[in-house]
Amino acid sequence: MKKGGESRSAPKASFFSYFFSSGEFFLYIEMQKCYNTTMQIWFIGRTLASQAGEAGSTPVICFLYGVLAQLGARNIRIVEARGSNPLYSSFQGIVRYQILRLYLFAMKAYRKEKEQRPMKSQLTISLLVSDRRDTLKRCLDSIVPLLNAVDSELIIVFTGKDPETLEIARQYTSNIIPFTWCDDFAKARNAGLEEANGEWFLYLDDDEWFEDTTEIIRFFKSGEYREYETATYIQRNYDDWEGRSYNDAQVGRMCRLTPEIRFVSPIHEGLYPFEDPRKTIQSYVHHYGYVESGSASEGRKKFERNTALLRKVYEENPTAHICMQLAQEYRYVDEEEIAIEYCREGLRLAEKEERIHIHEMWMQVHLPVMLSSIGKKEEAVEAGEKLLLSSRLLEVGQAHIYSILSTLCWDLQRCQEGIRYVRKFHKTMRYLERHPEKAERQTGGSVTYTTAWEHAMPAYVAGVFFAAELKDPKQMKEILSWMPWDREKLVSKHYEHLDKLKVGDEEQRKEVLDGYSRLQTNNPYVSLQKAFHAEEKHLPAKAEKYYTVCAGNCPSGFMHQIVQMAGRNGFSLTPLLEHTSPETWRAYVN
Repeated sequence: MKKGGESRSAPKASFFSYFFSSGEFFLYIEMQKCYNTTMQIWFIGRTLASQAGEAGSTPVICFLYGVLAQLGARNIRIVEARGSNPLYSSFQGIVRYQILRLYLFAMKAYRKEKEQRPMKSQLTISLLVSDRRDTLKRCLDSIVPLLNAVDSELIIVFTGKDPETLEIARQYTSNIIPFTWCDDFAKARNAGLEEANGEWFLYLDDDEWFEDTTEIIRFFKSGEYREYETATYIQRNYDDWEGRSYNDAQVGRMCRLTPEIRFVSPIHEGLYPFEDPRKTIQSYVHHYGYVESGSASEGRKKFERNTALLRKVYEENPTAHICMQLAQEYRYVDEEEIAIEYCREGLRLAEKEERIHIHEMWMQVHLPVMLSSIGKKEEAVEAGEKLLLSSRLLEVGQAHIYSILSTLCWDLQRCQEGIRYVRKFHKTMRYLERHPEKAERQTGGSVTYTTAWEHAMPAYVAGVFFAAELKDPKQMKEILSWMPWDREKLVSKHYEHLDKLKVGDEEQRKEVLDGYSRLQTNNPYVSLQKAFHAEEKHLPAKAEKYYTVCAGNCPSGFMHQIVQMAGRNGFSLTPLLEHTSPETWRAYVN
């Protein structure tokens, strides 16, 4: 780690800053007199950029090089390149001579400045800091292991006014960039990006902190980072201050530094372009920024600020990305109808994009969800079915929509249609298991392969009830076997609902218990069902074996069934009491 990321005496200059500061910027207007086609200008500029040591420059930079060349000669022909200085034929008049002189001067100054820049480190970590004293130290402490383990620098862009916050920041780096807030997060982020000196760039906020950076450290220390252009890590967004409820989103906040990389959008800003190949990292930051704080009026004020900024951008240049952000803002304040309109518009705009981006997958999955939330379930099914026909819907998105349609079909009592979607969901998830590279790469922020698994149980539970309604025990048992029983966190919330399969129809109860008896798992709820099955088959030793398993890990809400089984069969309560707290037992007895 470079101690504190040493401050620079002046910001890095670009070639064009030298050119335009040379006092003869007025010659730029000659462009109008020497106009040629855009493609010719760009082609000439690309050649010049390459000769000037700027191979791989963005189209904009190449175009500006071309403009410079056009200022020198209307129909310029590159005849020779010695070193880095292009020579041109047919230079006529003082203007062309002046442009060549300016070009050589600017290039010489620019190259000299580049040679004086310090050697690149592996990683630049950039942090946008306001006046959040309560979380800043925790944030900075969480990246200290990363700064110590990897050749890196820390840049802080300070937008606040609190001297105590600034003092905390100075304890970790001297590379602090003051920034006057202008309601534009991208501009603030770009202030740090422009000063970055690493091969790679990582950013985070001052109200979030890493749980563990070991995987990120390994990514750089092993040299694996050389195989990728970008990487994502997880932002764990909490819904309450206790941290009980949260959702995880893969966020694209790490990239190789290239000349064209920049932050875009004044709010909900992101890096662009964000290229493949992309590494998915499971390290995560805790983020409580979405937890309600203060009065409802404060929340509304934040919403109005955000949407005003986004609408301004949308009016100037409507894009799918901005539409998604507006949809998220309106959904957050329960204005679903407006959110749906922005979502539809965003999907229309996304069809014009060559690549399938994160924002498109988010809108694909959330459009039917939002339609359903306002009671338009038939329309939600239609929207989902239409999306499934699109070649732009990737497999992870397909899995989500199949699950959504499965549960919608249950609400609409479309059993045959619903069970078809359950089977398609299962088939898609098996496909993604066989193609982990796709499962890892396909992400829509909060729409990931991991969240597709969170949709598995609602789909499968709907599936077994579809099969029960259709009097099809074979399909019911098959779908029971698909459930991820060894993922206790995913399945436990559905035990009570699944138990309803055994109510009412005695023949169905027997089929359900037979289905559970065939499962190869030590899941406590399944073990309890196996115990019931063995009890009905008059196999006391087997029943006691499964009773002991589920008693040692009693599923929440099922203690009464276990105690009743022990009473009917004379089983000892010791396995249950050994794993039950006195408070839980007293609550049950009372």
